[in-house]
Amino acid sequence: MSSRNRRRAPHASGNKRRDPRTERSMVRSPSAVTGSTGPTGRRRFNPRVLRGQLADNGRRRLDRSGRGQTMVAMGSAATTAGAAEPQPIIVDDPARFVLAVPDCADGRPSSHDRDILGAARTLADTVDATGAVVALDFGGRASLGIHGADRVIDATTLGADYSPEARVDWVIAAIDALHPAHVVFPDAGINGGDLARRVAAKRAYKLATHCQRVKGDVVISRGDGAKSETHLEPPPLLAIDAEGADPVAGAPREGRAVEIDAPATPSAVRDLGPVAVDPASIPLAETDFILAAGNGVTDWETFHAVASALGASEGASRVVCDAGDMPRDRQVGASGTLVCPRCYVAIGISGAPQHLQGITEVENVVAVDMQGNTPMQKRADLSVVGDAKAIMQALLNRLGATSDAA
Repeated sequence: MSSRNRRRAPHASGNKRRDPRTERSMVRSPSAVTGSTGPTGRRRFNPRVLRGQLADNGRRRLDRSGRGQTMVAMGSAATTAGAAEPQPIIVDDPARFVLAVPDCADGRPSSHDRDILGAARTLADTVDATGAVVALDFGGRASLGIHGADRVIDATTLGADYSPEARVDWVIAAIDALHPAHVVFPDAGINGGDLARRVAAKRAYKLATHCQRVKGDVVISRGDGAKSETHLEPPPLLAIDAEGADPVAGAPREGRAVEIDAPATPSAVRDLGPVAVDPASIPLAETDFILAAGNGVTDWETFHAVASALGASEGASRVVCDAGDMPRDRQVGASGTLVCPRCYVAIGISGAPQHLQGITEVENVVAVDMQGNTPMQKRADLSVVGDAKAIMQALLNRLGATSDAA
């Protein structure tokens, strides 16, 4: 008896022997793409096939029952009906309003602003009702719908002027027009934190400051220098600390424009813009934009020219500082300076563990290196693989600047 026949022969117990070759051929066959029946009689599915629909949060929901789904063969150009871009979530008749007041200091929401929008989303949606988040936009260039705002109030009439009193009047005008259940601010410095306290003082509203976590019907607030912790019901005004809530994820919101009567408070201070400061004079721990050099940088004239053209502060890895190519106070890492800029561009840095520890709080990382599998490239939000000198020169040409070596 051949080996193949022996595999197909019944076992002494009477049970039919399985033929692994036959099972593998079933998986490879075209019928396995759309589903087939295994030797046990159960329906087999190919997990690589796109199937299912998008849930309300934008994630794909798999239909493991095999009912009502359109299977697509691997490599084909067809897609499922549920694979389209998620449509914005629309709340036409909200049960309540929650007003969010992000800073949007440079026209775009920061990570802290996205946190308070997430907190507002938590407060708006209850167990038995769905509310709407209304964002008071002082920036004017932000697309707040993708961050959880169902409605947006354009408060950009302040223009380049800065007046805390005018912002307070805008918030109070929004409160009088919408009667929100809660108003959420970022508890940060002279912007949202100051604004929340001014509104609370003017209207005698209760205010919870330094909120560490928002859990629907409970807010955790810290005081006395973070030595005490208070659990309380959400008051009318809340000032949320950074990372006090999770940003909104999933399908975007409508972001419908809402108009209210603009307050007539005149602006008191004219903002003439930031004072020109040499980026090299800003400490690394305080700068907002860093261009860092690693062992892969050999053309220092071009590197300095790129930093100047971008208006970025210069940083370096430990290897570069040990070699004397950059001063020690420019070293980034656990043994140098822990940095937290909004943008960190690493050129020729492979990403030693101590260096990666120094950039854990960086919001956006761009890595330029010859190799595409370095730890820095894996950490980066945008990875560029190529010669550092050629990329820096191309960037200079794009910026319309030249280096001394060019």
